[in-house]
Order: sequence, then C-alpha cells, then structure tokens
Amino acid sequence: MVGRESNGKERPTRLVFSFYPNGLIDMWLQSIRKLGIRLFQSFLFFSFFFVFINFSPWQFNELHSQTKKQSNGIVWQTSILKAMELAKEQDKPIFVELYAEWCNYCKTLEREIFPDAEVTKALSQFVTVRLNGEEYPNFMQRYEARGYPTLLFLDKYSNFIAKLPGMPTKEMVIRVANQALANSNIEEKLLANFKKDPKSLRNHFELGIFYYQSENYPLSASYFQKTTELKGSGDSGEDDLKRQSLYNLALIQMNQGNYTLAVSTWNKYIVKYKNNDSLASAYLHRGIAWRERKENSRARKDLLKAQSISKIPEELEMIQEELNSLK
Repeated sequence: MVGRESNGKERPTRLVFSFYPNGLIDMWLQSIRKLGIRLFQSFLFFSFFFVFINFSPWQFNELHSQTKKQSNGIVWQTSILKAMELAKEQDKPIFVELYAEWCNYCKTLEREIFPDAEVTKALSQFVTVRLNGEEYPNFMQRYEARGYPTLLFLDKYSNFIAKLPGMPTKEMVIRVANQALANSNIEEKLLANFKKDPKSLRNHFELGIFYYQSENYPLSASYFQKTTELKGSGDSGEDDLKRQSLYNLALIQMNQGNYTLAVSTWNKYIVKYKNNDSLASAYLHRGIAWRERKENSRARKDLLKAQSISKIPEELEMIQEELNSLK
C-alpha cells in the first residue's frame, strides 16, 4: 500500500492492521475490563456517511496523550479518544487534521492557514486534533481519507459531518467549519428522517448506530432489534442492514453481560448467515459468550470452528488467545 498526497504523488505508508466489515466497538476499555476479553474491536457507521472498518488497539493506548499548543493559539489534541472525551465534556464538535510528515501541503496549511485569525476563531468552536494519518491507517479508512491533508468535521460522538480533502483556502475552512457547526445535531436530522418514514429499515439502522455512539445502549439495541424485524423491500442493501443489525445486537448483549441472550442471537446469526464472510467472527464471539457462561467445551468447539475458517491475521491471533485462556 502507498500513501498519496492530494496531488496524487505516492509515498510509502504503514498499513499493518486488517479491517473487517462488521460490528460496533466494544464499549471502550470499560467493557473489555468487565468481560476480561479482547473482543474484535470494530465499528459500524451510518451507511450513507461511513465505510465499515476495524478500529485497532491504538485507541486504548492514547487516551491521555499530551496536547500541543501551537503559536496560533489552537490547542491540538494528539489522541482522538481524548478529543472525544473533551468534546462530550464541552459539548463541542470535533475538527481533525490528518497529515503526513512528508506532505508539503500539510506544512503550508499549518504555516499559512491555521495561524489566520479568522480561521483560528472558526476552529475555536471545535475540539481540535491532529493525527499523522500514516500512523492511523484504520482511522483513514474509516472516514475514507485518501490523501493529505484531509480535514474532518465530526460531532462530539465522532459521527461524520463534513470533510475537506486536499489543500483548502482559508475561506473554505471557515465556510465548512461554520456549516459543520450548524449541522452538528445529527440526532435531530435522523429523527426527522425517521418521522417521515418510520417503517424505513435504514432509518432504524442509522438511529441504532447513533445511539450506540451516544452510549445509549438500550435504545440502540431497540432500533437494531426493530431493523431485524421489519420486512423491507427485499433490496440487497436492506438485507445487509438486517444482517449487520443482528450482529450488532449480539455484541450489545455481550457488552451488557447478557451472555445467554447473546448466545441465542449468535445462534440465529450463524444459521441465517452461514455463507457470510463474518461467520468466523460470529463463532469467535459465541465462543466467548460460552466461556463467560463457564461452558468451556462449547466455547472450545466454537473457537476451533472460527479458527478453521478465519482468514484475518488479527482475528486468528485473537482466537488463539481465547483458546489458550481455556487451558
């Protein structure tokens, strides 16, 4: 893989994490400590906003990274988790600059655009964070950032609002920042869409994702459950939303410690989607649920099945760790 500057010039990049198109992130560190396991950390996002991408362990290592205050007065966080933490505390959206050390446009942006008083004023309404995109390939994939610099505008839960790829003018930064600020209430827009079409699979699914990101897990689960129950139009895209919703529902049940219900949901998933690429992950998670129920023989059987069909190095490593924990 190569990184690309916005002018198309290639540069080497470190893409070391595989990605996987299923599931939600597992309640950060709290749920992992609660379960005593390393679940397969992944996100689902609004289908019209995001790609589906595995989020890797850097998230947990950087929560308390130091900030860097530049001469223009902008206080830059260097951890997206810390930025999200501050965004919730301060009720502000998030501004992310994705850069690369070799990117000349990035240097110009930081030398000539960000120090401008009007730009600084516009960005003061956001929690600002700078990330070296080459160190966070999964974050780049998550928001479909394909070059440097890329500027992202997110809500306080890291939901996508807007994106500026390439080298912007100061007027562009100010305009998009103001637009993003005006559009930062994603819940309001999603509920308005839902009110217009309360039988829409997509509207239920997107609210399920939003409320998960907002840490309202019971409400999130209710929307995912409803998504699985709605009839839909038979469109392949809607069928996949139903599949993703069932997967997410099982993860939420595990995160809430309801392993019996999670096993039942994984049973449905494995039977219904036995030909899907996510099957190994489903067996892995059901195996973990069995283990939490102290049913180690069933756990081992599921983990061995997951190991036999998985083709993802990270997942295979995790499966082996879970098998080792049963010894």
